[in-house]
Amino acid sequence: MNKTGFLYLADENWITSWQEWEINFTQHSFSITYYLVTSMYYLFLNNAFLEEDAELAYEIALRDKELDRLYLQIRDDSLKVMHRNPEDNINQGVRLLFVGHYLERIGDHITNICEKIIYAKKGTMVEIG
Repeated sequence: MNKTGFLYLADENWITSWQEWEINFTQHSFSITYYLVTSMYYLFLNNAFLEEDAELAYEIALRDKELDRLYLQIRDDSLKVMHRNPEDNINQGVRLLFVGHYLERIGDHITNICEKIIYAKKGTMVEIG
């Protein structure tokens, strides 16, 4: 098993193809996206949820907008690379699209739970995002 950025990949050919893509921006966007999701989750679980902190829950939920923007950037960059050389890049591109989408959905779920924390503490339903 090999490590590329934050992704652990078992397929050595996949890693070689990823490096051949020559799109550091997309890889960088994935790293930022992963960091955002993990920091949202960490802050949510350890602080906002356990401490029932409505203000922190609101701040965490606001990060979802940046996560959405990064996902769209990853999607657009991946599609460009996939179209450049479909025979070699479609398989990797689809994997990246799914990973990006799943990370974005995790952020959405955290945001939804943060909205529930705010409702529980303040009694008003807030729609964030």
